[in-house]
Amino acid sequence: MWRTELAPRLKRTALVWLAVYPTVLTVLSVLGPYLRQWPLPLRVLGSTLVIVPIVVNISAPLVEALVSELRRYWLRHRQRSAGHE
Repeated sequence: MWRTELAPRLKRTALVWLAVYPTVLTVLSVLGPYLRQWPLPLRVLGSTLVIVPIVVNISAPLVEALVSELRRYWLRHRQRSAGHE
């Protein structure tokens, strides 16, 4: 039973990572020089105050839409290929 539950969790984990990683990389690249002098707890607080809203409202929905579009494209391509055999 756990195998059937694992696949959706792995897919969700991959989608979240695809949204989080580029967001964290971009935010830290832009804000890193400004946050460098702050104590670590404040750096983490400051960066997460920016990162979490971006991921929740922009990155994650964008990744989900892109993956959905790619899935539709792949299914159409697969159906066309199967029809030409």
